[in-house]
Amino acid sequence: MIQSIINLAVPAVFEHFDMHSQRADATSSPNVWAPVRDQVVVGQKSFDQVLSGVATDAVNKLQEAEMFSMRKTLGEDVAIRDVVDSIMEAERVLTTSIAIRDKIVQSYLEISRMQI
Repeated sequence: MIQSIINLAVPAVFEHFDMHSQRADATSSPNVWAPVRDQVVVGQKSFDQVLSGVATDAVNKLQEAEMFSMRKTLGEDVAIRDVVDSIMEAERVLTTSIAIRDKIVQSYLEISRMQI
């Protein structure tokens, strides 16, 4: 999940550095980002598609954890280990989702404070 977001952000970072290095001096040293940028896979998902996928995965994990707990509560034959594992996974996904949301909000606030 995090790797998808990192892969999506890498090309934008390279474009940013390319733009600034070209402005500084067009005849200076060769672009040091070119070899690394060429390793980035072309045709990646857009940022909104990645976030949508992350949100969908989070909801699915939470629903799975709820299903396991309800089945165990209703007396079905579900291993307690499966219930605990699904709840721990849901907690991890929820914590990650909240961290991503906080970073997005923080970025938005920083952009809104910029003077134009």
